[in-house]
Amino acid sequence: MKSTPTKPKAVPSVLDDDWRYYSLIAGLCFAVAVVLRMVFLNADPPWNFTWSQALFTDGARAIDGARSKILFGDWIIDMRSPVVLFYPLVNLLAFVIFRVGGVGLAQANLVGVLPGLASISLLYVWMRKLEGKLAGLIALVVLSLCYVHVIYSRVPMVESLLILMLLAAFFLALRGRGSLFFSGLLIGSAAFMVKLHALHFVPVVLVYLLLARPPDEERPTPVLHLIAAFLAGCVVAFGVWFAFVYFVNPEVVAKYFRSNILIAQKGEYAGVSLLAVIEKRLGAFIHLGSGREGFFAKAPVMALAAVAGLIFAISGLTREKSSVRPWEKLAAIWFAGLVAALSFLSYRPLRYLALLTPSVTLLAASFLWRLVRGGPLFASRKPGWYIYGFAIWLAWVLIHIQQDIIHQVISRAGSAGGGLTPGQMSLYRFGLSVWPKVLIFGGAAVVLTLIFRRRIVSAKAALPYGFRKTVFWLMVAGIVILNSAMFLGYVDQRKYSIVDGAASLDRVLSDGAFLVGDCSTTMSLESGFRTLPAYGDLIRYDEREEFEKYPVTHFVIRFPTLYEYLTKNHTDFNQKMVPVRNFVLCGRDAVIVRYEDWPGYGLSSYKPSGFEQAMGLLNEGLIDGARSGFESFLGRRQDSYEALVGLAICDLQQGRNDDAARALEKVFELTDRDALSHEIYGDILNSRGRGMEAKDEWEKALKLNPNSRTLRDKLDPRRR
Repeated sequence: MKSTPTKPKAVPSVLDDDWRYYSLIAGLCFAVAVVLRMVFLNADPPWNFTWSQALFTDGARAIDGARSKILFGDWIIDMRSPVVLFYPLVNLLAFVIFRVGGVGLAQANLVGVLPGLASISLLYVWMRKLEGKLAGLIALVVLSLCYVHVIYSRVPMVESLLILMLLAAFFLALRGRGSLFFSGLLIGSAAFMVKLHALHFVPVVLVYLLLARPPDEERPTPVLHLIAAFLAGCVVAFGVWFAFVYFVNPEVVAKYFRSNILIAQKGEYAGVSLLAVIEKRLGAFIHLGSGREGFFAKAPVMALAAVAGLIFAISGLTREKSSVRPWEKLAAIWFAGLVAALSFLSYRPLRYLALLTPSVTLLAASFLWRLVRGGPLFASRKPGWYIYGFAIWLAWVLIHIQQDIIHQVISRAGSAGGGLTPGQMSLYRFGLSVWPKVLIFGGAAVVLTLIFRRRIVSAKAALPYGFRKTVFWLMVAGIVILNSAMFLGYVDQRKYSIVDGAASLDRVLSDGAFLVGDCSTTMSLESGFRTLPAYGDLIRYDEREEFEKYPVTHFVIRFPTLYEYLTKNHTDFNQKMVPVRNFVLCGRDAVIVRYEDWPGYGLSSYKPSGFEQAMGLLNEGLIDGARSGFESFLGRRQDSYEALVGLAICDLQQGRNDDAARALEKVFELTDRDALSHEIYGDILNSRGRGMEAKDEWEKALKLNPNSRTLRDKLDPRRR
């Protein structure tokens, strides 16, 4: 009797494509994405998010052209560094937002929010189109909650728009011959009109077309034709930039690109041996994203899913048909290409690592989606080089895990105080040593690969339903819980030093002030003053003569670098500067000073305010005159807690502690966010023998200024 072949039983899915409440769940996820990026939008970015100060400086600086056009009628205020020529697309977006909503910090942050939300929407729509509802929902959850993406899409930095354009170019490249030109056009535009780092995607697409793109069965197109179409788009974008941007100010634009490409790297390869160069770049490769401030440490579950998705994707990097989809192959090449590109940079702040977000999201979504669908986690036919790629991947993962563990141990030891023990110092040195790690962990990866060679080559990894279900829900729960906890921690500890500092400057300075400082542009989003940056080109190129042409009235000093530059080039700076206001700005002590003999000051009609005049008298020791000045200013500006603090200082100078305390109590009726007021009030309480109350005030001040060593010494005398 002839048997009838039975249909293979479908592998059970963790979830079902046809959810009754799918639209409601997807809408809820998108609503969460909106809330994470919009709530408390005028608060400072998290102070301890990264060692780089870019979150507080680079965003406002990048869109200063749009702000200048709205407020002063000119796209270019600073001819030393005309940012509108460096970031034209970001400035165009900012101009539209400012024109509709006015100029302000929250409006400026929308320059990051809108592209960030557009990236989430684009990813959801395309993943749903490529693989169905569940794939779209998984990608939506992963990117919506990614804490790194959340923070960088809450500030007006170029990375948010760059990530959107990279994602769009990614999906266009997948569509084949009809869209490759537009993919190249988008990448060229992103590189020259948003940030040069987008160029890393060009070799990524070329490798994808050569290595991984399956042949088009219906209308075969030679690979060289596809490459030509993509490169043609890049060339057209370059031509548009060259004609309409470069020729506006070729000398300054050329200097900017030289500084981004060459200046930062020029000392890396000069006068060093080939072995030293290899060691540096190898160390950059294996440390990339590691440590307590690394990208992967900030998104651990997402990273874990991504590294699993990566090895599954590279198992299908072949032009033959396999279960690995084209988008997974391109995502794997993209990740590897970006890691290689970033490894050649000596300067890799977290904002550069944030460009890993799209490829990591795609790889994590790939792994989670395969857990859901129940398909194989490896390609059935792997390329011959796969076993070696697996060994390299495993070595990289082992080194990365080891690096993160060491950084966690060292950071906890450092936070405990007292310095590192000899054992901890040895552990720290090992964490930075390249060759021992390559030998130990690389060797371990090779040995493990050889032991399990047959299983790795033949593995299809169709995991049991129960196991897949458990892993999937654990990872989803981990992504939701960890990212939510990090964001809620930020919200609970949020600060408002930028808007508070700007409001304070509005009260104590006269109209027409021209500010210089690393954060001056950021504060001026709220205050409306003219500004110049005081980092980057100024100090790198020592542009003293150009810099002195501007009608500068005030310097906002947070970093020793600006102070050192001014004292070096103006030897009388200390004698002729007039302190105006001490405050905390983005986690650092800041002071704003006026310097009336600045060469460009004659171009300004600025007249110091009554508050500034009183501060000048106080600085000269003329207490009675300062007191009268503060009282007079307070009569005109009753909301100026700064004048009350000035009166309190006058009272302390004359020994009237009770009067000083009453003045500070009035300060607290106006604001509870001034660290200096709480510190001085704590000092007064301590002098009266009220130590516990003094400690409470110092703790309030420390919460507002957590990096203050003076406050820590007051709270713990043993530290002195």
